[in-house]
Amino acid sequence: MRGRSVRWMACMASDVHRILFNGGGFLLPSDKKNPNGKLRLVYEAYPMAFVFKLAGGCGTDEMLKGILDYPFPHETKDLHMKVPVFLAGPYEAEVYAKL
Repeated sequence: MRGRSVRWMACMASDVHRILFNGGGFLLPSDKKNPNGKLRLVYEAYPMAFVFKLAGGCGTDEMLKGILDYPFPHETKDLHMKVPVFLAGPYEAEVYAKL
């Protein structure tokens, strides 16, 4: 395993691309200003969690609930529902699963 570094490019696509190729994690938790998280479930969290799952990684929220386990928001009528996100590459998902 290579050394790890912290990097934030303010563009989810480039951050996630780097993680998929080099390993690591992408965390965007909730905070006081955004108690439900910042990323929209349908347009940002679902697609990236799906890509990470196919790559052998995982996509969860900060409470360890799988992003893909969230019900589709057509039931709640809120297509812009936001969630906190943690995406991990294959190695990190394995370590994360042991916690």
